[in-house]
Amino acid sequence: MEEPSRSSRLVPPRIDTSGSLQGGQKSYSLYDPSPSNTPLGSPRLPSVRVSSSPNDIHDVFSNSPNATSTFPPVSNAASRAKSESRKLLVHLLYQLLNRRRPPPIAQTLGESGDDPAQGRVGPLSGLIREVTSIQKAASKSSFRGAESDEREGSDTEQDEIFSTEATFELMTQLQDLVVMSKSMGWQLFDEETDSGETFKPKDRERSSRFRRSRHSFQSGEKPSRSSSPSGAAPERSDKLGVPYLLSLCISILSSIISDDCRFQLRSHRPSRPPNSLQIVTLNVAQFLITTHRHAPQVVSQIGFAIIPAFSTFPREMFGRLMIFFQDVVICGLLETLRRTQRIIEHGQSVNIMSPVEASISNGPVLQIQIDEVQSDLNDAVRNLVKVQSSYAPHQPPAVYYLSSLVAPLLAAILESIDVTSLGSSHELSIRFYGLLELITSLKIDAYNDLLQIAAYHSPQARKPACALLATLWPKVIGHATISRNLSVPVTLDFHKATIHWADHRAGHKHSHQFIPWQFIHKNSWSNFKGVPQHSCSLCSVAIDGFGLLCPFCMSAVHFDCYDPPGGTLMQQYTMAHDASAQRVAMLRISPIIPSRGETPFRHNRHTFQLVTVFTLCLCYLCHQPLWGCVAQGAKCSACSFIAHTSCLLSPSMPLCGDFQLDSEHMTIDHKALRRSALSHFPELRWNNEQLALLSYEEILLIHDNLRTQLRLITNGVALSSIVVMQRGKSAAHAKDFQIEEFELHKTLDTCERLLGSAMSQRSTATLDYMEENRIGPMEHSILYDFSNLVYLSTSMKSPISLPQQPMPSLSNALLNVEGQEELEPTPAMESIAHPYEAVPLSHMREVLNVEFNIRHPAITNILLDHLYNLSFFERIEPRQNVTFDPLS
Repeated sequence: MEEPSRSSRLVPPRIDTSGSLQGGQKSYSLYDPSPSNTPLGSPRLPSVRVSSSPNDIHDVFSNSPNATSTFPPVSNAASRAKSESRKLLVHLLYQLLNRRRPPPIAQTLGESGDDPAQGRVGPLSGLIREVTSIQKAASKSSFRGAESDEREGSDTEQDEIFSTEATFELMTQLQDLVVMSKSMGWQLFDEETDSGETFKPKDRERSSRFRRSRHSFQSGEKPSRSSSPSGAAPERSDKLGVPYLLSLCISILSSIISDDCRFQLRSHRPSRPPNSLQIVTLNVAQFLITTHRHAPQVVSQIGFAIIPAFSTFPREMFGRLMIFFQDVVICGLLETLRRTQRIIEHGQSVNIMSPVEASISNGPVLQIQIDEVQSDLNDAVRNLVKVQSSYAPHQPPAVYYLSSLVAPLLAAILESIDVTSLGSSHELSIRFYGLLELITSLKIDAYNDLLQIAAYHSPQARKPACALLATLWPKVIGHATISRNLSVPVTLDFHKATIHWADHRAGHKHSHQFIPWQFIHKNSWSNFKGVPQHSCSLCSVAIDGFGLLCPFCMSAVHFDCYDPPGGTLMQQYTMAHDASAQRVAMLRISPIIPSRGETPFRHNRHTFQLVTVFTLCLCYLCHQPLWGCVAQGAKCSACSFIAHTSCLLSPSMPLCGDFQLDSEHMTIDHKALRRSALSHFPELRWNNEQLALLSYEEILLIHDNLRTQLRLITNGVALSSIVVMQRGKSAAHAKDFQIEEFELHKTLDTCERLLGSAMSQRSTATLDYMEENRIGPMEHSILYDFSNLVYLSTSMKSPISLPQQPMPSLSNALLNVEGQEELEPTPAMESIAHPYEAVPLSHMREVLNVEFNIRHPAITNILLDHLYNLSFFERIEPRQNVTFDPLS
């Protein structure tokens, strides 16, 4: 009987992706079968779908030529079949382990010739060819150089041209075997005591890849193509607890991807394209991941084994590789990471906080209990967690398994693909930014992975990593440049169409976000040749007192020098008693760059955007002042309609373009202004005795806020953005545009008196900061000192300082047994001191309360709102629109 050919023994089953799974089973699509996403000229790759339903997989496997139509129903027969399948698995793995290896990479470069695709290694390959020709003293023609180099070897035998046919046949059999085991519900890779002899390797002499015979280093001898560790006898399971067969299979996958996948099939045909080995290898890896998806260490090992494919696979398969990592590897890993970090509640969540920090209550504000936990706390407040970075020490091993794959994966992609040169419609652009969106949305410290690439990887990956940082976190990186701006990887139109949270870059690529600022001159400043502490970026004159600052590039200007494009708004309005008379109001505004995930708010044909108003004005809807210092209201980009964010959903909101501005929208009586201020600022209703009970930090925050607010009122009166009527006249006719004094002026004077008397109590943290920076009481500021804001934000994302336990005396420690136990070091103290990546607002308030004596909720909100607008922290889940309070 004639034996069938090797190529017709096993044909890899083509599993169609056009059908849909039944029964609500989840499928994993490795490749996009649509022809629109397939590059022109590239071969059509087979598709595979792995289902979690055993029936579907059994139907798929039944179409295979080697499939068995029926399986023995008897349990003994099934056990015997499983044992035989395990033996077959061991046989296949050891055949793959002892397969013929491809030539070394140096020889491959020498044989590459003048292939245009290998332009990056052309000089190196030419040098290798010259050295080879000199050593072997033979002259060969250029078109037969590769073939003759392949045939050279030892003097006694002639080697054949390397081919991956045998490896492909073995991998195809392995694929069929794992499909069959999946359909039967068998776990062939798990350890079993009853069949231990089935897969126990034979004892052979251990060898290392670094131990070679001295004859192997002789010149002229061809290096061996068989791996030296093949005869090694690994342990039954590795250090991570992975079964031996599974660990062996992952090692073989890594070897095949690093070595064999550098080559394509030579005898390819329509049913078996040139990249069939790469496809089958990914299929086997996908089966292993889906069957061990609950073991993060296994999935992480498989992912690390697949990453070198970006260096060995053909470029036309890079898109398929990124789909594989996105749908099969990264999505499951990062979702499990969020559940482990308790960002997503899933059953019994794992508390990854340190033991001492976990005992601290996340209870109500201003009521901190450390010794005992209150029993009447709200369950929702108690379940709030503090999430440390995935790089923090002393965390569960699962956290490191689940997160360690991201940085090497992004580095491998950026080193293989120049994302800055790809077009918006390129397949690799779509695949890469889809993967990047998944990573940044599921991993709260994804910026650390990009920073790691920028710090430790090759120059090819550093620049794209920095460009991604500047694109994804523009308010954190800032827009200040040394030589030129970082290139945005792709066009803004592609970002808006693909990544929904990247449209905030449109119109804000180089724009500033100025905010009101108090420039305080410190006595400790060393005046070097007349250089001012704070100079205007426009006129270079020193700024003393009120000015404007962009916190993202530290550009500072005088209020009178501020005139950027769109920064001055001229509003023309008519007088209410005489429609023929017209007036002009001037407003100084600065747009707020939206945070990640926030989109413009559209209502009644309006397109509203948050703005900071430097001249106090009235809401055109409720006729009340826009109190505050930053992001007081929203402005329509089409008709310049200005309103409170809380008024945007009012039913009386007019349509865009149907609004007529008159003097009633610009005028307010002094009494109405006073009542509105008392309603908005609760501290204005406190008497001197109540203000004296506040801490030094609380009084300083009130002073900073009210001082700036009073200056905004004066700016509005001077530029006629608000008309304050007092005693029948406009305040614009008063001296220096000053309005009549009311509770705001009195509270401000009381705060200045208390700060100068040093009667208020200061926290230890504030005293240390003032002493370290040599700051006096009258030159200290919290809201307008950038170094102080950094100090506060760093403290708020750190664990709360615990009271130090008194150390027992030496005499008591020598005689008391309990004293000896107390002297033992507390475990995981390094974890307690490590900062958090995500904390609830209750933790921030507790830190301000415990360490800085900032207790009152209204005063705490002033500081938190200021830090949020300066992008010292952001929400994990973006607010739906600008009408929502960011601190709610």
